[in-house]
Amino acid sequence: DPGHPVAQLMRAMATMDPNAITFDMVRPQYQTLAATARLGWDPYLHNPRLRRRLHRVTAPTIIVRGAQDGLVPAAHAEAYAAEIPGARLEVVDGAAHMLPLESPGALAGLVEGLVEGLVGRR
Repeated sequence: DPGHPVAQLMRAMATMDPNAITFDMVRPQYQTLAATARLGWDPYLHNPRLRRRLHRVTAPTIIVRGAQDGLVPAAHAEAYAAEIPGARLEVVDGAAHMLPLESPGALAGLVEGLVEGLVGRR
């Protein structure tokens, strides 16, 4: 979403004088990239053993993905939903990979619905 504050910050920094950009401005980006590299370098952003473990999940589960997610293919969400017993897949329009930041209300509504369903079964 080009209107999202993170996207706006990135565009603003791209047009700034490079000498005016301080380390404190880019520190969160570096920390995020470093964490991603530590967790997802080898094997690349996945755990090859995860799929054969998904059947063990017993908690009520919803898989939520942004319809415009260009980082993680839809097939991943579809596989999780298919492999986790009783799971359902929810796709949120107007959101991409940063769904909690891009559509927090939609995500909260889905979680709230899941919790209400659990409370109603008691």
